[in-house]
Amino acid sequence: MKHPALCLFRSVLTAAFALGLAAQLTSCSSPQQRQHTKITVIANSGSKQSQEHHLAEALATAESCLQRGIDTPEQLARYNQAVEHAVLLWLAGSEQDLHQQRLNVDSREGKPYQVQASWPAKLRFDRLIPSWTVKRGSLRKNIHRQGAGAPFVAQWEFTPKRSENEPFMSSKGYFASVTATLDFQASESERTIARLVIHNANITPDVRLGGNKHTLNFDQSALAEHLLAYDNEFSALGALLRPHKYLDQIDLQTISPPDPDRLPVIFTHGLASEPRTWQNVYNELRSDPVLRERCQIYFFRYPSGVPVLYSAAQLRTKLAELQQTLNQKQTNRYSKQMMLVGHSMGGLITKTQVQDSGDTMWLNFIDYTQNRVRLNDQQLAALQQYLIFKPNPHISRVLFIATPHRGSELADWWITRQFRKLIKGPGIILRTPLMALDQDNTDQHAQSAIDKLFHSGIPTSMENLSPKSKFVKDTINLPLKKDLRIHSIIGNLKGLDLNDPECSDGVVPYTSAHLQQPDSELVVPYGHSAHEHPMAIEEIRRLILLHLKELK
Repeated sequence: MKHPALCLFRSVLTAAFALGLAAQLTSCSSPQQRQHTKITVIANSGSKQSQEHHLAEALATAESCLQRGIDTPEQLARYNQAVEHAVLLWLAGSEQDLHQQRLNVDSREGKPYQVQASWPAKLRFDRLIPSWTVKRGSLRKNIHRQGAGAPFVAQWEFTPKRSENEPFMSSKGYFASVTATLDFQASESERTIARLVIHNANITPDVRLGGNKHTLNFDQSALAEHLLAYDNEFSALGALLRPHKYLDQIDLQTISPPDPDRLPVIFTHGLASEPRTWQNVYNELRSDPVLRERCQIYFFRYPSGVPVLYSAAQLRTKLAELQQTLNQKQTNRYSKQMMLVGHSMGGLITKTQVQDSGDTMWLNFIDYTQNRVRLNDQQLAALQQYLIFKPNPHISRVLFIATPHRGSELADWWITRQFRKLIKGPGIILRTPLMALDQDNTDQHAQSAIDKLFHSGIPTSMENLSPKSKFVKDTINLPLKKDLRIHSIIGNLKGLDLNDPECSDGVVPYTSAHLQQPDSELVVPYGHSAHEHPMAIEEIRRLILLHLKELK
């Protein structure tokens, strides 16, 4: 047993070290950090005259930089910092929610300016977050193109009113990578025109400033770091153990308004996971300019403790809503040729979108055909949404990553069975449609089967993953959509021969993840998180580009 005095001494020492380190970091903060803090304070709490004075100073600095040239790293850094400060002060001096596109700025000593601001018509934003202020460290790669301009993460914040017209907006809103530049020109009046342009950094590679062409600064990873780490309301573990408490958070999210001119690619996470699992995939895919311009990534979020068929029905509904939304604007080939990517259990949810259930799943649950269970149309529809499904005609390519098509014996381990008992909620979720059965008109044998189902318990998602489960045995044999392009990425943790029964990603055996005659199969030397391996990300990129090429 540790001595209490020793424990107290260590606690005090640790606290003292932390305080000293914090003080040291504060004193050693970079000039850029200290200057940014100063500008932020002025922008947030300074008087209008003070803000205007400092905005004039920032504009004068940026103009001076362009006149002298921004060819060296030092010159470029000084110009970019002046642009960043000017943008923050311009936002503070503009009308909230409007951002004045023309703003007269007078200085105490220097010359006056008129800021003329512009940005792409499709760009919506309430906030501009300087990229360098975004907390880093969760991504494998930092994707940043050095150049002229101040990079920002633009955010159009969520409001209930906005969400009525934007069903795929996350609870934090929409985001975009943008870069601001300043250029100047004389005018007939005494005011110098300061052209403040906020560029869509995804598609603008370069810009003309001071009459010269420059590469546009672009910080892609700031958006990826900020985006998925920003979702702190959804607990992957909580949604596994208490899924009924997260049903209102089931959604299909994207970072910008759905664009009918871009290919929808839908990513679905697996068990005890969340959209954040795709963070590196998202970051590195968007380093490709073709993908940034021509495809739009969506994330399906769901509580992973519910039965797979429940989550599959929710995704089916969300995809139908997406199809309707895209075609409200115009009919296009992309919305009718969607691509789905599923990891682990997310692959099983994905697979049900392109399968024909027939009456197999119905008999799996109810044991008796639909005509033996007398239901009205409303009751029948309540059950059919989970148990009867057809292939989505608007999906033409699927990618399964580490997907247990034949289950995983890990789901039957003793420790896993004990953990399964902690999952609460599936019965609550499915009881309503099942109890909608009219017991007076229901066949006695069918009612007995339903009572037995309740007595034994609604299966959880983890039970669905057992090789012994009816779900796994049935879905492996359900027919897939005709002319569907099918691909697999499979992990091989120990580098074993694929014919070795022990070949596995540590969770899913190769024999379970392997499909007969897929269009392609890639085996990566990695564990169950195979989607994060560089080879896997490159394969995802290759397949999306291939899909785009075939749609021409």
